[in-house]
Amino acid sequence: MGIIIRKADENDILPIQEMEKNIYSDPWPRVLFQLVLSRAADLFLVATQDEEIFGYIVGEIESEQSILLGHILNLAIKENWRNKGYGDTLLKEVEKGFLKKGASEAYLEVRVSNIIAQNLYKKNGYQIKGVLKKYYNVEDGYRMVKKFQQ
Repeated sequence: MGIIIRKADENDILPIQEMEKNIYSDPWPRVLFQLVLSRAADLFLVATQDEEIFGYIVGEIESEQSILLGHILNLAIKENWRNKGYGDTLLKEVEKGFLKKGASEAYLEVRVSNIIAQNLYKKNGYQIKGVLKKYYNVEDGYRMVKKFQQ
């Protein structure tokens, strides 16, 4: 069976959380996944094959001075699925959702040390717009922004 990108549901949270624990040193708690699922289910996407979740992206729409912004909260791909274009695919799908909701740009935060993720975002049109001091406890982060063509 092929790769499927679909909206996440409540049954996906446990496998996503397990995946998160294996990828990140500071994984999101279950309650945070449940919260974003309840607030923006159409912007919480999973990548699956044969019902195995191997990637996910979490986004939400925010309003800043009456401008709608897409915020990418989390993106993860299992190690053995990386470098195959699935991060690009998930990113593009959530951006489509941002555009449907009227966002004029998207932004995200990324660790200064996470060069691989930064390269993915740069390849997809994101630019570093600022340094977030100690955003990840002791490590700085970058704020990266992409303006959408209207």
